[in-house]
Amino acid sequence: MKTITCKQTFCVLISVTLLSGCSSTDGTMNPLGAAAIGGALGALTGHAIDDEHGAAIGGVTGALVGYAFAKTYNASKRQREEAQHVALSYVSKPENVEQMKKKKTRYVAVPVKSEKTSGKDVVLYDTKTNTTGTKAYETPSGKSFDEGDIVDVGGKDAMVATSFQGL
Repeated sequence: MKTITCKQTFCVLISVTLLSGCSSTDGTMNPLGAAAIGGALGALTGHAIDDEHGAAIGGVTGALVGYAFAKTYNASKRQREEAQHVALSYVSKPENVEQMKKKKTRYVAVPVKSEKTSGKDVVLYDTKTNTTGTKAYETPSGKSFDEGDIVDVGGKDAMVATSFQGL
């Protein structure tokens, strides 16, 4: 174990600043960019902790974590457009808006075809900002969700726009 110097701290802070470089103009993350930046950040951090093998271990670990994070984070542009279309159709009906007010939720959970599996993912639509999130959430296994149900998606209560079955 060694003492972390100001130079090493500065390098880590620069790497963190560069993390913004792994995002694209459509709000998604580039998995290869995230892997590269994660690898660099991991190598710097690993070296700061251990001179002998820290950079190699930290670099590999950081690259894997960065890549995995970006792959699970992204909802494709097609998924977001599909979710927005369904959500706008859902909230255009006054009875649905009234139900959302009664259940005190501002989010609509929209199932979309998964690009990772043959099942469904869920994308959130925020009725307050009129935006669709960039994250696609995996559906819980074996559960059935009916239109109008309130579900927890990514820590937010959301009303289900269309019935769907989990993987």
